[in-house]
Amino acid sequence: MTKHLFCVIAGTMFATAASAGVISYSDLAAFNAATGTPPVAISFDGFAANSVLPATVAGVSFAAAGGNSLNVVAAADTFTTLGGAFPGYSDAVLLNNTLLATSGAMVLSPGGKELVPGPATAQEDGLILTFATPVTAFGLDILFQSYDFGPFVSITAFDQNNSQVYSGGPVAGAGGAGSPPATVFWGIQGTLGTTISRIEFNESDRNNDNPDSNIGYDTLRFEGASVVVPEPGTIAFVGLGLIAAFVARSRR
Repeated sequence: MTKHLFCVIAGTMFATAASAGVISYSDLAAFNAATGTPPVAISFDGFAANSVLPATVAGVSFAAAGGNSLNVVAAADTFTTLGGAFPGYSDAVLLNNTLLATSGAMVLSPGGKELVPGPATAQEDGLILTFATPVTAFGLDILFQSYDFGPFVSITAFDQNNSQVYSGGPVAGAGGAGSPPATVFWGIQGTLGTTISRIEFNESDRNNDNPDSNIGYDTLRFEGASVVVPEPGTIAFVGLGLIAAFVARSRR
């Protein structure tokens, strides 16, 4: 995904918006710079290993897709089914196919700690987040067990009026067969009064062609509805206006 960065040129600030009313980020540093580094609100480390996540945590409602369960597991305990479940992949490769935590040890892994061959309900790793109070910025880490060409996650976001303001993806791994597991950051920021009330993650890889069907989530960061970020065009317009005012004043 393209990184979205702010820059200042001749006193004018520009930004690129992924969709109307929001800016999306695939780079954590850029997200933090633009949003003021939202705090880590949920890391899953306060829950016991192999427990089921409560329906609501820190003002965020969690719902699974496809009837799957939402399990908190130790990332180091995640594993891939061996014994030929994934044709073309040796057990030696699959033994290293685990999730990687980005905060502490625990992660959210829909369906539990085992990656099963599919198609199967336990491979439906989609997630729906609903915020009790709409947020101005949100970001998280998506965890892929195998960083190859197979894992795909599409994302849809809705504003405080339940109108769709973002549809993007797929977010995907970019390595090759047998590459190590990896994490991908994704974030979103509302602009000019837009806040985010719901985000849906759709994991669409339900097969056993590649051992990457199971994904996880970790390190949720978000800010409440207290900061208004102008649209990129508005920022540029205001910046030009300030420059014009300065020039006019200097001529007096």
